Amino acid sequence: MKTQTKGLSIATKLFLALSAIAMVMLVTAIISVLEYRKMSNYVTDEIGKDISCINASEALETAADRYNHQILATVGSADSLTAVTNFDRKALADTCVRAFEVLMEEENLPVLDSLANAFNAYIVESEGLETIVRSDFIDSRQWFFDSLQPAFNKFADLLDLYNLQVNEDLLVKADDFQMGYYRSLVPVLVSVLVGMILIAMFFFFMIVNYVRPLYKMLKGIDEYNNRGIKYHFNFDGDDQLEELNSEITMVVEENIELKKRVKDLKGENKE
Repeated sequence: MKTQTKGLSIATKLFLALSAIAMVMLVTAIISVLEYRKMSNYVTDEIGKDISCINASEALETAADRYNHQILATVGSADSLTAVTNFDRKALADTCVRAFEVLMEEENLPVLDSLANAFNAYIVESEGLETIVRSDFIDSRQWFFDSLQPAFNKFADLLDLYNLQVNEDLLVKADDFQMGYYRSLVPVLVSVLVGMILIAMFFFFMIVNYVRPLYKMLKGIDEYNNRGIKYHFNFDGDDQLEELNSEITMVVEENIELKKRVKDLKGENKE
C-alpha cells in the first residue's frame, strides 16, 4: 500500500528555499543599482555645475582682462579719440556679461553677490571712457589708474575668491561622490553576506532533513540485510522521503513475514 505525502514535496521545499535566496539577492542588487544611479545623477548635476562655473569663470576672467587692457591701450594711445572710436567696447562688455550670467545661473555661493556688485561697478565706470577721452579737463590715464583700475582689481580679487569657493565646493562634492560610491557598495556587501548565510542555512537544512535521514535509512537497510536487525527507523517528515521510509518499512515487514511463512512451510513439510 502506497502512502501519500500530506505536506510540501521535496521539490517544492527546494524551490522555495532557492527562491528565497534569489529574492534577497535580487532585492539588494536592485537597491545597489538605484543607489549607484542616484550617485551618478548627483555627479552629473552637481559636480557638472561646478565644472561649468569654473569654465565660465575662466572665460569671464579672460574677457574682462582683455577688455581692461583694451581700455588701457585706448587711453594710452597718441590719438585717443580715434582709438576709442575703433574700440568695440560693447562687444567685449557683452562677452563679459554673458560669461557672468552663467555664474549667476549655475552656482549660488556667498561671494557671488559681492562679485556681481563689483562687476557692475566696473562696467558702469568703464562706460564713461568716451566721455573721459573727449574731455579737455580730465586726464584719461589718471582716470584709468585712479578710478577704473581699482574697480577692476576689486572685481578680479572677488573673482579669485569665487574660484576658490567653487573649487572648495567641488572638493566637498567629490568627497560626497566617494561616500556615495561606498554607499552603493553596502547593498552589494549585504547581499553577499545574506546570501552566504542563506546558503549555509540551506545546506544545514539539507543535511539535517535529507542527508542524515538517507544515511540512517541506508544504515537500517544494511543492518537488516547483513545482521538481520529489524528496520525500525522513524522519520519525522511529510514529504517523499517520509513516503520512501514508509515504503521501505512495509517492504521489510513483508519480507520478514514472507520469510516466516517460508520457514513455517518448511517445518510442516518436514513433519
